[in-house]
Amino acid sequence: MIDKASRRLRAFYRTHLRYRLWRLRNWRRPYSDYYVDVVMGKLNAGLQHPAIGSDVVAHSTPMEMFDFLAPLGLRRDHCVVDYGCGSLRLGRPFIEYLDAGKYWGYEVTPEFLRIGRDKLPAGLLEAKRPNLRVIDERTLAEGRAANPDFIACWKVVSKVPEHLLDEFFRNLTGLLRPGGRILLEFSESDHRVKVSPMSWANPRALLLDHLERAMPGLEIRIHRLSGGAPPVIQKSVMEIALGAERPGKAAGSERALAEVDA
Repeated sequence: MIDKASRRLRAFYRTHLRYRLWRLRNWRRPYSDYYVDVVMGKLNAGLQHPAIGSDVVAHSTPMEMFDFLAPLGLRRDHCVVDYGCGSLRLGRPFIEYLDAGKYWGYEVTPEFLRIGRDKLPAGLLEAKRPNLRVIDERTLAEGRAANPDFIACWKVVSKVPEHLLDEFFRNLTGLLRPGGRILLEFSESDHRVKVSPMSWANPRALLLDHLERAMPGLEIRIHRLSGGAPPVIQKSVMEIALGAERPGKAAGSERALAEVDA
């Protein structure tokens, strides 16, 4: 009985109190610092995390993102941006496959990148020279100048608070070029719902509205990766490209949307 009550108390603290108390002590720091502090605190305490660290308890295989992009025409000479790459669990297959210098991994903290770099064999780092960057205006401009063919963003938007979604989509779409594609994995529900202390499932309409504000007129396909009808949370991927100009239409005046089952 005591253990059950203790678990409930800890869950209540993580969900409702932890961020508020952190904000009182760190009122000038951004939410991304809170996320990093929580994750690194967990790792430094010897605990596991679903995606970061040397001993993850992941819910997906390291090949999940690569296996989705490969049938879309991925080639060794393509440039791939991994936006929110964590400690490179999903990025390593791309580093191994792509030509040298063609992988770009972005994160909010150098700590996650350091953990990922330390896990890669030294020979792989030397041979493939992955570009690992902390997200800011300068580094995003570097990635955009590399003309990425694919911008993959896996298990990231679910960790973004709603008030930061506009900034998130501005950064993400700012990497897009003609001929390039964004692949945005997300947990889909019929309304925004918290599924863990730092993770949300989102309705596609909410994400589409933020995308429209960031860059009007995008062409979007929704790939449904898991079954189940709302309100069951589904796994989906948005495939996002710049809209094609059509005679008689102003560029960016209309969003094209299609849905496919993957």
